Amino acid sequence: MAMLAFVALASHADPMALNEVPSLEKVQELALASDPYRQGSQAREQSLRQESNAADTWDNPVLTTSIQNVPVDSFSASQEAMTQFKVGVQQSLPRGESQVIAAKRFDVAADKEFVLRALRNARVIRQTSIAWYDGFFAQRRLSLLTQKIEKMQQVIAAKEASFASASEDDSQQSVLDLSIQLVAVEEELAQVEQRRASAYARLHEWLNIPFTSYPKWPEQNTNMLVSQASEWLNRTENIDVTGLIAKHPHVKALSVDETLAQQDLAFATEQSKPKWTVEASYGYRHHDDMGHDRADFLSIGVRVDLPSLTPTRHRAQAKSAAYKLSAAAIDRRLEIKRLSAEFAKVRNQLVFAVKRHHLIRQRMLSTTEALAQTALRGFEQDTADIADVLLAGIAAIDAKLKLNEINAEMATYFQHGQFYLLPDSYSAVSQVARPSQLSRQHSSPSNGQLAHRADVKE
Repeated sequence: MAMLAFVALASHADPMALNEVPSLEKVQELALASDPYRQGSQAREQSLRQESNAADTWDNPVLTTSIQNVPVDSFSASQEAMTQFKVGVQQSLPRGESQVIAAKRFDVAADKEFVLRALRNARVIRQTSIAWYDGFFAQRRLSLLTQKIEKMQQVIAAKEASFASASEDDSQQSVLDLSIQLVAVEEELAQVEQRRASAYARLHEWLNIPFTSYPKWPEQNTNMLVSQASEWLNRTENIDVTGLIAKHPHVKALSVDETLAQQDLAFATEQSKPKWTVEASYGYRHHDDMGHDRADFLSIGVRVDLPSLTPTRHRAQAKSAAYKLSAAAIDRRLEIKRLSAEFAKVRNQLVFAVKRHHLIRQRMLSTTEALAQTALRGFEQDTADIADVLLAGIAAIDAKLKLNEINAEMATYFQHGQFYLLPDSYSAVSQVARPSQLSRQHSSPSNGQLAHRADVKE
């Protein structure tokens, strides 16, 4: 379904570039549909499946032919009784259960591709969401900065007029100070434009849809983002973080590495078992010089190597595999600790971002807006001039800029937090199953975030 939506939007955008960025949910959907990683991962998985089939078969039989004991004086096949034409077949048998273990190892490696696809989907969702919010809040900041520049220019014009008419005791220094501040705001405006262009470029990496030079982001109610973040903080306040992190695709990929190390240890252990080879040959002899038939020969034999005679080598290989297994288990536990610590850090950052949001919105923004209303009433009653009204409006815009900055940080922290504690749809990853089982598991969008769904095999 996502692929059809991507094709439809891309075909619609072909003749003319889009002038508006799709919604956050649509961007997430299109990014997953257009990501080529899935096709590569499925190809690697199928390659490993075929390797598993190949590993679980015996070695090729060996066919040998030879002419033995030919007299060099006459090169006659009937001169000597020992001259014969020999055909033989050799077949090597697996060393213990080594072939079964090797096939299982390839299957486990193939199963890992599903987990890696789940991890890739989560990362795509996080990166595209952060890029979308960066562009969205950059666009809002551009609008507020533009309003601020207009009001500052109006203040400068009003002060220059009052200075020229000497209607009030004002100095030229205040006009110069405002002019310097105006240049700083204009320079910040250019920086924010660059930030918005960077966000667009990051989105274009995933979407591959042509846009106009300055595409617009659709409007979105930021109060919903605050409520979602607050609800998420409440749900994650008293949870088993370690247990949930252990189900994360990144940790599950390390669990698969641990399973692979177990298979390597089992394979190394099997190398201490003997390897058998059976062989059979048929020797044809020509009749003698008198025309009498000679009996043909049938030979049957068994060969076996004796690894027990070189135990040092095999013990070293088994110990090496055991150490690798131990290291893989430690890496998985360390990764759980690292991700848990990063989650705690991001959650704390989100907690303080929400607190700052409420502080700026309920106190600073309301105070500056009340100040602007007071200045406007004073101007209407001739107790304040137009410069005071404009300066009060600039203070309100500064409060909105601060709130916009906090909201941008909140959106980033929220996306990172959701990456560490993925939706319940990823609980399927806790049991690494075959794609035939996993391909039927999917989820629906939740909390305005497109579900990090398992990709369906095509």
